[in-house]
Amino acid sequence: MEIKALPEDVINKIAAGEVVEKPAHMVKELLENSLDASADKIRIEVEDGGRNVRITDNGVGISSQELSMALERHTTSKIRAFDDLASLNSFGFRGEALATIGSVSRLEITSRPEKQKEGFGLKSEFGKKSSPVPSPVNPGTTVAVQELFANVPARLKFLKSATSEVAQIRNVVQAVALSHPEIEFTFQVNRQLDKFYAKTTSNLERAKQVLEIECLFANRAELGSFCCEALFASPDLVKGNSKGIWIFVQNRFVQDRGLQAAVLDAYRSLLMHGEYPVVVVHLKCEPSEVDVNVHPTKSQVRFRDNRQAFQVVHRALRLGLEAAPWNQSREPRPFRPALEKGVAIPLSFSAEEFDTITVKQKVSSVTKSYETSAANEAVIENSGKNWGSYHLVGQVNSTYLVAQTDTALVLIDQHAAHERIYFERLMRSFKSGAVDIQNYLLPLTLSVPAHQVENLLNLRSDFLKLGIDIDQGGVDSVVVRAAPAWISESALEKTILKTAEDLSEKGGSFALEKSLAAVCASLACHSAIRAGQTLSADEMQSLTSQMEEFAFSNYCPHGRPVSVEIPWAKLERDFGRIV
Repeated sequence: MEIKALPEDVINKIAAGEVVEKPAHMVKELLENSLDASADKIRIEVEDGGRNVRITDNGVGISSQELSMALERHTTSKIRAFDDLASLNSFGFRGEALATIGSVSRLEITSRPEKQKEGFGLKSEFGKKSSPVPSPVNPGTTVAVQELFANVPARLKFLKSATSEVAQIRNVVQAVALSHPEIEFTFQVNRQLDKFYAKTTSNLERAKQVLEIECLFANRAELGSFCCEALFASPDLVKGNSKGIWIFVQNRFVQDRGLQAAVLDAYRSLLMHGEYPVVVVHLKCEPSEVDVNVHPTKSQVRFRDNRQAFQVVHRALRLGLEAAPWNQSREPRPFRPALEKGVAIPLSFSAEEFDTITVKQKVSSVTKSYETSAANEAVIENSGKNWGSYHLVGQVNSTYLVAQTDTALVLIDQHAAHERIYFERLMRSFKSGAVDIQNYLLPLTLSVPAHQVENLLNLRSDFLKLGIDIDQGGVDSVVVRAAPAWISESALEKTILKTAEDLSEKGGSFALEKSLAAVCASLACHSAIRAGQTLSADEMQSLTSQMEEFAFSNYCPHGRPVSVEIPWAKLERDFGRIV
């Protein structure tokens, strides 16, 4: 078969299939042009499911001399050389969007720089351009697209319903708005106002505006050249899919599995299976640390250091969650703990992986003692609910504690509550190094893939802090000389092997902590008081008082809610006392 060069119109149509796969992609490309033009007011008008679109901005505009060139392929004002990609500060850079859109639609572009007295317009009929002509327009640029994909029936056939295509365009507009609070956005659908986002002064205020959620919170973290601002809702507000997770890198909306994993890991022990949080992540770094030239639609990026990107997102979000800002803040209260001592707690497990726990802790069971001298007085910073202030009424079904507040009837799952307490104290004992260590008479040898042995040994100091003494055994093995007394060999092996698997993606002591947290969650579940177990009044009061110590006391380690509140107003309506 003879090799021939493709005609220009065929090349443009092929390129359009990559860059402008659907109307939402086209809107994204045009919005990014407006952003690069320094516009602070952008208007998006959509009809016929996105096949007819008009975008107007008040940016710097395009001069009459450059207007015709703007519709040529690979013409751009963003870069001049390949090396410029390493320090890219713009959204567009390939110079393909307008040319490819013009090849599959009827396109009209009018523009006027502020210093130019007269504007000019240019039309492209499915790739056939006209010459620029004078056009009376305001400063800025307007791009009007009609009959998108009319000359590409195969592409047109795969478009979804008008409602679905508009929903995807709306998602693009919201994403761009979330990352640019300083810009005003107006979005119209079929000549009716759909969304309006006035300028705001912060990412947090814009997120509240776009997501229509008033109770959002913010936290920041830095690591190396990375800086992350995480905006998040309470773990009570969840979705059934990951569409509530918005990730921005250099203000660019991206789909990144690694960063999404960081978000979900930050919510570890707060969400049930199938639940996803509402989070907006703004990640910034030096331009040389990230490659945006990875995907035709620029929806994916590649980091020079994936681990650092993962860790800074996880840190910003986890530290913000640990502060539990969704709970009503109040002054720290004096708390008088019992003297610290080693306490042996006999446990009964259905799993054979655990045996007996000996942990340096302040209490040994639900019936915690608060008697101490003034010398041992301490202040505990509490970000959780004021559980101790609840008026306990009793216990129902030997499973739920019944309490009341001024506004609601509260049911507390005693197993979930004690499970969270036990889990948090186990994790606290690890982090403080307060665990009893058992030295093995014969070191335990574990087979580990050769490429993961070095990764594990690099964490030797972190393992030692947790009471686990590991060393190299061979090319593809490690030996364990000591471990916490409460963890069996089988559970220890699972922990170390799971850590080795996670190290390549998440790195550092985080992977180790996550593996141990899973072990602690299982241990806490088997150790906590059970459903069906009757508690005395003192035990119930002690349980709710202990819950005040921990920020995540609203959830068990597996993400289930600890309590359910029924407002008095609802009960009064149900009983017909009020209408």
